[in-house]
Amino acid sequence: MVAIDCSASHCLALRLDGTVAAWLDNSSWNPKPPNGLNGVAAIGAGYSYSYAIRTNGTVVGWNSCSIPPDLTNVIAVTGGNDDMAALFDDGSLKMWYRTGYLIPPRAPAPVGLSNSVAMTSGYHFHAALGPNVPPQARSLSVTGAMSKDLVITLPLQDPNGDQVNIRIPSLPAAGSLFQYTPAGVGAEITTPGTVIEDLGGHVIFVPAASTSGMPYASFTFAGSDGELDSSIGTITVNILPSPVLIDSGLLMDSNGVSFNFSFEGLTNAIYSIWASTNLPNWTYLRTAIQSTPGLFYFSDQITTNRPVRFYRVSSP
Repeated sequence: MVAIDCSASHCLALRLDGTVAAWLDNSSWNPKPPNGLNGVAAIGAGYSYSYAIRTNGTVVGWNSCSIPPDLTNVIAVTGGNDDMAALFDDGSLKMWYRTGYLIPPRAPAPVGLSNSVAMTSGYHFHAALGPNVPPQARSLSVTGAMSKDLVITLPLQDPNGDQVNIRIPSLPAAGSLFQYTPAGVGAEITTPGTVIEDLGGHVIFVPAASTSGMPYASFTFAGSDGELDSSIGTITVNILPSPVLIDSGLLMDSNGVSFNFSFEGLTNAIYSIWASTNLPNWTYLRTAIQSTPGLFYFSDQITTNRPVRFYRVSSP
């Protein structure tokens, strides 16, 4: 024999010639492998099922163990109580229920996990041994109001779950960037390469007083897990002034009665209109129409169906 594996009620043995032997305790079911099974390189015994990996990278299952037909180039298989996983020669993984249908795994593989070299299973979970991978930074566009502080969460994650130090390689050309504290604005970040202090990845952007723009400024960030660095992410900051109401009123035409209003805003901004009948609860309606550069228009055809109606404008 070259390998042996046992479960709660049966055992498998792999012979030197690539065939498989099976035997039970005192249970009544039959663990015998399929007739003609040969060329086996590895075996596995689950709670009430068995499987074997052939030397050609295909997998055979029996005793309530169904194997997906597209499993090829497999180098390892593990099984829990009901779900199984295969490790391919390219380091990728696939998971399925042993009774034959694919599942969203109870413990899905972490995003970015690749080049795995070994794996194992628990009762309802799987674990894989893989290399350290770098943190992942994602660029983001954020919008804030004129003359107000803007708290920004830097979108960076580590697939291995390592603690990541985040730094600021380049500073914004307009406005100022500060460390975040639970109480508000911390120390100003004035030197490229400064590491942010908040473990949650927050910073605070403060625009110059009474200024706006879309885009207004941008800065970059990156992270390190102590071994590997992420790519550079860019935060684009948009600072919008409050819309200025021009006129409003009821309009009666062939389509009935509608409530209409217009306001001034930035020409390259998108403004969303929200409505409420009680102020705490708001419902999105649609975006305003830019009738001329910087002048936006909105018409509500069903406003007269309600005893009271409030409107709110946001961007986007």
